[in-house]
Amino acid sequence: MSDEEILRLACEESDFRHDARHALNGELKRRRLTEKDVSEYGQRLASIKPGAMATNQRYVARSFMGFGTSIYGKRDFHSDGSYTTTKWATLLWIPALPLVSLRAGKKRDPTGTAKLRLTKHYAAHFSCWTTEYWVYSEDPVNKKQVLFVYAFILLLFVTAIRAAYLSLATRVANFPLRIFLVPFGSLCILPWVLRVLGRANSSPEVEQSETRNPHGS
Repeated sequence: MSDEEILRLACEESDFRHDARHALNGELKRRRLTEKDVSEYGQRLASIKPGAMATNQRYVARSFMGFGTSIYGKRDFHSDGSYTTTKWATLLWIPALPLVSLRAGKKRDPTGTAKLRLTKHYAAHFSCWTTEYWVYSEDPVNKKQVLFVYAFILLLFVTAIRAAYLSLATRVANFPLRIFLVPFGSLCILPWVLRVLGRANSSPEVEQSETRNPHGS
């Protein structure tokens, strides 16, 4: 659950059983959320007029069966946990056209400068998943991030086509699965590796000077 959802539960703590309150308090402590945070969140909820919650939490990206918009990529990590990501028009979950870049993060914004936005994706008529983001700003499309995403998709396609060619050339029965799994698996973990490097190299000094980190997808 997000910090927002945990704080919402904490505002309803009086309705919980003892063991549920104990588990909730432990989670609040683990996330370093204080009684002041819970109180401020409760006051914010109380100030929202009935029917205004949907407007307050409007969507930043939505798709149905992979068609629509979605958020891909993470780079230029800030010390507050936010990063640069890009909103794409998607075809079958494949990012096709970059629309706008965002500075966003999933951690609760303590400064009050970010706005809570949602992404909602339908995999079928009755199944969907929703993700919360704190959006700090909308910026022009980050060309480096777009280049990285396109290059990653191209590498995946080349690897898949190469594997299909080898399977036909050697007849499917004799095709060693590792010829496909090893390069394909290595490509799949590449974005994660680059993000770890990007976070490791981020620092407050870099953030303050607006210097961009070259790592990330």
